Amino acid sequence: MDQARSPLLEALLRHARAGYVPLHLPAHKQGRWSGGRLPGPGRRWAALDFTELPGLDDLHLPTGPILEAQALAADALGADQAFFLVGGSTAGVQAMILAACFPDDVLLLPRHAHPSAVGGLVWSGARPVYLRPQVDEGLGLALGLDGPELEAGLARARQVRAGGARAVLLVDPTYWGLAGPLAELCALARGGGCLILVDAAHGGHFRFHPGLPRDALAAGADLCVYGFHKTAGSLTQTAVLCRRGGGVDPARVSLALKLLQTSSPSYPLLASLDAARRELAVFGPGLLGRAMEAADWARSRLSLLPGLSCPGPDLVGRPGVAGFDRLKLVVHLRQEGWGGRSGAGPDGTAVAAALRERFRVQVEMAQGRNLLAVVGPGEGRAGVAELVRSLGRLVAVRGRGEGHGAARGRAFPTLATDAHRACLRLMRLTPAQPLTPRQAILGPCREVWLEEAQGEVSAELVSLHPPGQVVLFPGEEILPEAVDALRLLRRAGIAPQGAADPTLRRLRVAAGG
Repeated sequence: MDQARSPLLEALLRHARAGYVPLHLPAHKQGRWSGGRLPGPGRRWAALDFTELPGLDDLHLPTGPILEAQALAADALGADQAFFLVGGSTAGVQAMILAACFPDDVLLLPRHAHPSAVGGLVWSGARPVYLRPQVDEGLGLALGLDGPELEAGLARARQVRAGGARAVLLVDPTYWGLAGPLAELCALARGGGCLILVDAAHGGHFRFHPGLPRDALAAGADLCVYGFHKTAGSLTQTAVLCRRGGGVDPARVSLALKLLQTSSPSYPLLASLDAARRELAVFGPGLLGRAMEAADWARSRLSLLPGLSCPGPDLVGRPGVAGFDRLKLVVHLRQEGWGGRSGAGPDGTAVAAALRERFRVQVEMAQGRNLLAVVGPGEGRAGVAELVRSLGRLVAVRGRGEGHGAARGRAFPTLATDAHRACLRLMRLTPAQPLTPRQAILGPCREVWLEEAQGEVSAELVSLHPPGQVVLFPGEEILPEAVDALRLLRRAGIAPQGAADPTLRRLRVAAGG
């Protein structure tokens, strides 16, 4: 197929140039109604913001340029079929589970799965068996699954249901760029009779450069989701769901997406997927190679600064880690070199705030003692050089005990770091599951004080965003370790998503729990 084409974007441009009188939705009429209130780039996209007009196709029944654009995406990604998503990877993960699992089927999934997976469990009525990822408490990072844990999970699934698990959902790579032994895990799952679903939201670019880990479809996935807006350059909330092989009925995938996605999809969002695929398919090796060189250069420079390390490449080979996304620049803030009092180390949130306020450098994420910077396709050294210079200055200032920004004159706080590490330890626990997530979320509930929640059954999905780390799964017994972690989050002023009471003073629990 001709990967240099972008048929959907071309169709929109042809329609925009045709000069029609737009007596149709949306109301802004190609940006005319908004006038000067939309900035230049906004007006340009608004000019392509059409509805399902003749020649522009229909996302839920594609026969024209959307169908062709999806076929080109499937060809580029090694899939039999590709589905464009305007509800992000969240819609894709939920659609995979809904398409693959029937009510009461067992789904294996890791405890570092994104909260969208819980939504898929609620939609489908499937019963989860959770897998414990490897964690590095020293770094404060979840790693990935290893083979023995998946084998143990397959055995536990057979105890829950005679036929074992219907499917396994894997997360690869992690938010932090760590890729697991995906081919090995897929082979184990296949041997256990499972369909293989992969949340590859952060790995949509892997296929386009040999220096990156193996992509999900090449490793053996039946269904996978690539979050193109995260790493491939499309607009925010766009992603691609891919199907390969005959394990999952494509009609079920289409139906799931019709149920989960809007009936009025944004054409600019769809066209951005088409354009991003074209760029990676035609220019990917050069664009990604340039970005990886810049990130590698920054890693080498930052690792020379006192108080800093850049984990990732050095973790490869440990249980649960088989590869690393070189575009993810992880910076770990070690206690030494930051001039804090004995026992106190640097906090990522404070350092990220100083980078933003003093140097106008905005990182993707700060959690515990870790920062995450993301280098996009085609980026050179300019942006990461600013990060290197700014962190170098902060390290020097703290080493002299001068402080900076909001943290000037006092040691870095540790409470937030302690809270995040307490949440990380929850991933290694296996609470009892009296209810399924669907039963817990949709069933009757009552509120209790957090201090009285131990032993109750959670009716809430409590998670930290980013990176989408679940702290409390609905349907599980609330352990004392979970109460302690939530108490630490409250004391640190960290507001999680999903909690009915964002102050975490009260929790919703199952009425019969």
